Amino acid sequence: MPFGDHQFLYSLVTVPYVLVAELIFFRTERYFIRSGTTVAGVVAFRGEPDSLFIASLGVAKECRRFGIATYILRYAERLAVRLGKKWLELSVLKGNAPAQRLYVKLGFFAVKERHWSFIMRKQVGLH
Repeated sequence: MPFGDHQFLYSLVTVPYVLVAELIFFRTERYFIRSGTTVAGVVAFRGEPDSLFIASLGVAKECRRFGIATYILRYAERLAVRLGKKWLELSVLKGNAPAQRLYVKLGFFAVKERHWSFIMRKQVGLH
């Protein structure tokens, strides 16, 4: 197998990533959003006593700016209501201004500041 074989390199990166993701997102519910045959996004939820916490939310680079993250967040809000939660919460990196703008636009506000991120929340079930 020559150096640079994309399948080999893919397995070197993918296997450790999957193992780390399994440890990080242990005890979470994960959902994959498909667009045709492409995985366009992924979201992981963790239930807390009063809230549904979005442990991870990602949209594939080529699928951004099509409303997928908004769709995921609206789905998460409906799910939180069905589960009887009071809040929908998430963590966002301080340097991720586009995500922060989206979250604020959808009604989230910062409740806690960490070294690298903000915890944001939105009250659900008010409609």
